Amino acid sequence: MDIRKVAYEKFRLQWMLDHGYTLSDLIRQIQLCLDEQDEDESINLDVVFEEWEYSFGFNGSIWPCFDEFLETEYLNFDYMRSLLSGAEFEKYTEEMDGDIDAISF
Repeated sequence: MDIRKVAYEKFRLQWMLDHGYTLSDLIRQIQLCLDEQDEDESINLDVVFEEWEYSFGFNGSIWPCFDEFLETEYLNFDYMRSLLSGAEFEKYTEEMDGDIDAISF
């Protein structure tokens, strides 16, 4: 388990909630991208999601990219404690133990 990726996935979900969006909103937005695909094209949801994320977002608004997340929210100890489960937070603290100076409290 790459705790950085787990944390980022949870961060994106929390970002949606904090900005008033639900999973249904996300599905509707992705459906709009799917509707623009040619019928003859094979559909890869990962590609469609990436296109939506980088080109459209929620009315042009989207969460920070992975690298930005790692440089900001990921270094916020209190935020990560609120975001992750107990076991995930333990893994996070183990990973960050070698880089304790980077963590903000």
